[in-house]
Amino acid sequence: MELENKQPGYIEILNEEESKYFNVEQALPNFGAKFQAGYFLPKSFLVAVRPRQGFGPTHKQGMIVAESLEMKFLLSFSLLPIGTKRSKEATVSRLSSDPGDIDEEVLAEHIVQGSFSRNGVKGIYLFNTKDLKLPEQLTSRGFYVFRFSLIGENYKNVRGACCSVQIIPSETTSRWSICSHLGNCDSLHPKEVLRPVFRLKGQLEEPLYLSKYDEFNNQQTFEGPLELKVALLTVMEKRLHIEAVFRRESICLTDDKLHAKLKNIALGKGKLHSISESYNAILRFYLPNDKTVDLNVKVLPGKLYEVLVKESYPRVSGSPLFYDESLRPGDIIEKLVLQGYDEFGNVVDDGQILKLKLDGLELLDKTFARQVYLFLLESYKF
Repeated sequence: MELENKQPGYIEILNEEESKYFNVEQALPNFGAKFQAGYFLPKSFLVAVRPRQGFGPTHKQGMIVAESLEMKFLLSFSLLPIGTKRSKEATVSRLSSDPGDIDEEVLAEHIVQGSFSRNGVKGIYLFNTKDLKLPEQLTSRGFYVFRFSLIGENYKNVRGACCSVQIIPSETTSRWSICSHLGNCDSLHPKEVLRPVFRLKGQLEEPLYLSKYDEFNNQQTFEGPLELKVALLTVMEKRLHIEAVFRRESICLTDDKLHAKLKNIALGKGKLHSISESYNAILRFYLPNDKTVDLNVKVLPGKLYEVLVKESYPRVSGSPLFYDESLRPGDIIEKLVLQGYDEFGNVVDDGQILKLKLDGLELLDKTFARQVYLFLLESYKF
């Protein structure tokens, strides 16, 4: 019996009640505990080696191996819980003392050279957060795993201790984000501004994805229906008198509830004179609790509606076109510049196609005629 009591059997993290007996007020939480981001770690916590066969209360020597041993501490972080299957060949055991094959990042590693004695009990291992260089707070969403194991060939069969703590986003929403893709813009295109393209009296073809984050930049989930209003502004944040049409039924949540998917956003009619140089604008969404989120967009004029003469020699006037001077067979129109407009009076954007049909006119350079026609048909720009 005495021999069995001296042989290490397994490592155990002392709970708060046991720790107070040794004058330590805090302890690591229970396995699987869940906290919001910003959880403060205990400043110190205790671990003991239990014998193969002990006796008496857990804080007495009969349940604690007195021999001073070397113990390894490891703190790792993963987005997935331990026990998550990453391959057909391997999983991470709930009580494993080493990281498995899930994607874990080692945050801290430390070796305690021996135990100490307190209140007449030997074999207590003290871990101090500051000495271990651990963060004071756990702030990133995911799973933090505390592992303890003995060092030495003689102790490879001693079961290690493991404590997993899940951190979830806090309830406070610090910022909102909206873009044309799923995921975090800061990681997907940190230096690039994506501008979805709208056209007047047209609808955005691709959906937009709205997301929200806590004060530690953890993405939060949406819990229910979302009320939104939307307006169009210049880059100087002046209101554009262009209606943005958006219906509540066009909002749906993704399966993981990390994004609100916005579909069928359309623009009405309006004038684009104030942004015609770049067509850059801001689509502003008005959110609950007086919050807003902006999306950089490009707003193009409507489709080609009419064509007017911008410049001509000989001069012309009116619509249809009337030349101020009478033209006779063989006369040459030396210059003719046309300007395209949408139905709201905006000059159309580059790249819209104009088809010209020559009736009663011909190009003098016959060898160039085909090239000119193709140019007008395929890449004429106003």
